[in-house]
Amino acid sequence: MPPTFSGSYLAGRSAEQGRDVAAAVQLLQARPDIDPRRVGLHGMSQGGWIAPLAAKRAPDVAFIIAESAPAMTPVEHERLRVPYQLAADGFSADLIAHAVSFMDQKFEVARTGDGWGELQTSMERGAREGWLSYVNPPPSLENLRWNWEHILTYDPAPALQALTPDAQGGAREWPGPIPSAVSSSHPSSWRCLRRHRAGRRRSLRLRRSGS
Repeated sequence: MPPTFSGSYLAGRSAEQGRDVAAAVQLLQARPDIDPRRVGLHGMSQGGWIAPLAAKRAPDVAFIIAESAPAMTPVEHERLRVPYQLAADGFSADLIAHAVSFMDQKFEVARTGDGWGELQTSMERGAREGWLSYVNPPPSLENLRWNWEHILTYDPAPALQALTPDAQGGAREWPGPIPSAVSSSHPSSWRCLRRHRAGRRRSLRLRRSGS
């Protein structure tokens, strides 16, 4: 059984990891052989969610690189990931539409607890059509409901938005969630490239990977 947190498991777990990372930053900053003004954070995927949480506890961190960190909930991320991956692997538009429809059906069952039998029928169809492995089929209704309450609806945006965006040079302004660049499997993943030190206006720079 996972550890117990009040509220969302992922929110609680991310906060716990943020505390650990902040402690590591402070440990490095205290070493005489390290310039404390040059200690920063680089997090990939969920690590990019944890880095801003750590920065709240270690406000003098020099910078944050949040690589392939979705600025949206896992539900929103998964709805976008599935068609991108299926298209990249050569699935037809009709089969992609079936898989996307399944994702909507799955999340509705997760939210309400109703329709598990129909969802199982859809999973059988997905197995026949070859897209089931792309949609993270739930093993049980209990598992799906737990994930809805504790994982899928976690919103990382508030922690990311606490870092004021700043468009400079070749960087691109980030006014909020970036719906077309959220998956590490998609070539347009983003990197947050800079955060000013404490006492200055916090800023981010974003760019497409490889650009």
